[in-house]
Amino acid sequence: MTRPQTTGELESLRSLAYAVLRRDPAARDAHLRLYEVEQMLDAPQAAIGHLRLALQASRIVTLPAKSEPAELTVLALTRVARWEANTPLELIVDDERTTLHRYYIDDSDTALRDDALPPYDVLFNTIAESEDAAPALQLAAAFAERAGKRAINPPGLVAGIGRSAVAARFAASQTIVAPAVERVELATLRSRGFTQPLVVRPVGSQAGFGLARIASTEELGEYLTEHAHPAYFVMPFVDYRSADGFYRKYRVMFVGGVPYACHLAISPRWMIHYYNAAMAEHQWMRDEEARFINDLDTVFTGALAEALREIAAAIPLEYFGIDCALPPDGRLLLFEADAAMLVHGTDPPDLYPYKRAGFQRIQQALNALLLLNVSR
Repeated sequence: MTRPQTTGELESLRSLAYAVLRRDPAARDAHLRLYEVEQMLDAPQAAIGHLRLALQASRIVTLPAKSEPAELTVLALTRVARWEANTPLELIVDDERTTLHRYYIDDSDTALRDDALPPYDVLFNTIAESEDAAPALQLAAAFAERAGKRAINPPGLVAGIGRSAVAARFAASQTIVAPAVERVELATLRSRGFTQPLVVRPVGSQAGFGLARIASTEELGEYLTEHAHPAYFVMPFVDYRSADGFYRKYRVMFVGGVPYACHLAISPRWMIHYYNAAMAEHQWMRDEEARFINDLDTVFTGALAEALREIAAAIPLEYFGIDCALPPDGRLLLFEADAAMLVHGTDPPDLYPYKRAGFQRIQQALNALLLLNVSR
């Protein structure tokens, strides 16, 4: 997965890839490059179309270790979908010493071929939970059973960490507030009355697409006109603004049950994504993030440290992350638990000199987890 910085660079890469395909329509590397580029240019359906064309030759896409022979080889069960639907292992594993084979499962598959697979040391299910992913998770579980290997993040366990299920697990918690998530059909939502603001998002959406705060019938009508989908996840809005007027969203990754600081996004707006927070523009924001990444305990101490232990015990996966906030009542506000959260080490070191060490802690913990699973 590459991440050019400008639209011009992306459009140049796209033009080059299509020029290759005009000469050779079956050029696999060009289709794989367009799977990346078209997503970055907000054309996900075109991207997935190119991925399917690339997979006609083989369902395996290999990222070889930079130093051969590889010390470790991972077979990653992967769904044909947008990036956000799978754990981005290629951004996290030690690519100097680790070869990664992605075995792609399409939503239309009814069975998986077990022959002609490359040898591998560790089986890793990278398919994340969603309603659309249910068939792929079932096929992945059957594959792991036939292989006689326990996959990291077993598909059956991943299927049980949907938004509603995770919120229900912490309904009685004293240290965690996880607002109840309700799945609501379109017709029912149209007639919804209001007693408090709601957070609404289409079922199956990822990366914040269609996420909105709705406070009135008029706002709801406008939202449903713009985002018409069969069903939505609906939850009460919890105001988590800090005393200084800013909102803070923390990402914490859990590897083998141990929490690691990933990033902190600070914004004057309630709907925060790291890419639209003004972290690059404000030194004080980066200083605060640096303190968090350098020592998670500076933020998650006391009852908040207990909340992280509670989450690690309740989510039965070896690798996953949470996005959360710290509302004024002192509890941890849990937005989401997900096995496919983005973790990477590509931030510019001149602007974020503290991030590399935080990423390496997560990478080293993941590498230790992979080695632990070699004999399983």
